[in-house]
Amino acid sequence: MKIKALTTILASIPIIVSAHVNHIDANDICYLNVKEMMIYINKLDPGSEKAQKISEKMDDIDRLIEEKKYCDAEDVLESLFRQ
Repeated sequence: MKIKALTTILASIPIIVSAHVNHIDANDICYLNVKEMMIYINKLDPGSEKAQKISEKMDDIDRLIEEKKYCDAEDVLESLFRQ
């Protein structure tokens, strides 16, 4: 009896975990990445060249964030960090 109950519990764990994982989409991950990048930007020296380049594009980035296009905002930020 104990083995049957244990088998039932162990068999249901992957189903429970996969149900939670399937609820996360790519936009959620991009949101977290954008949030991290924005924290990094706030810590930059405002006089630095990188901060000035980012501030020039900040209106576009803010617009993408307001439209909840986090992956697009992440792409823009990544391209600015590479420069």
